[in-house]
Amino acid sequence: MPVSTPVVIEVVPFGGKRYEEVTELRRALLRRPLGLDFTADELARERSDTHVAAIADGRVVGTLLLRSVGPRTVRLMRMAVAEVMQGQDIGSRLVGEAEALMRGRGARTIMMHARATAVGFYERCGYRAVGGSFLEQGIPHIRMEKRL
Repeated sequence: MPVSTPVVIEVVPFGGKRYEEVTELRRALLRRPLGLDFTADELARERSDTHVAAIADGRVVGTLLLRSVGPRTVRLMRMAVAEVMQGQDIGSRLVGEAEALMRGRGARTIMMHARATAVGFYERCGYRAVGGSFLEQGIPHIRMEKRL
């Protein structure tokens, strides 16, 4: 379902209305299908993270979270694009904007635990697997990274 207005990528402050929309999209796509939800502690840890959202027609249609895990390393987490918006380059735009933002903040590496089903997408974005498959929340994942 194409949108009628351009998709805008923006940083979303923790705790505001947009953050609530971001959290609900992640909950709907990443947690509920597994019978899970975010704990209060998990959400509280997001206070110092960077939240990036894709906005179209006034609503959040995609998101990812960036968390510092070292002096020059950032972890990309909890990426989600609304199912009706997939295939419209929103995910790759989110990743590209996140990389540019982190590069500007001095990061040298972005790493992630990618769901095995998403490895091809991240490879197309320039990430490479650095290790074998492992289970996280009962789902096969692969650690991936990209030097900025």
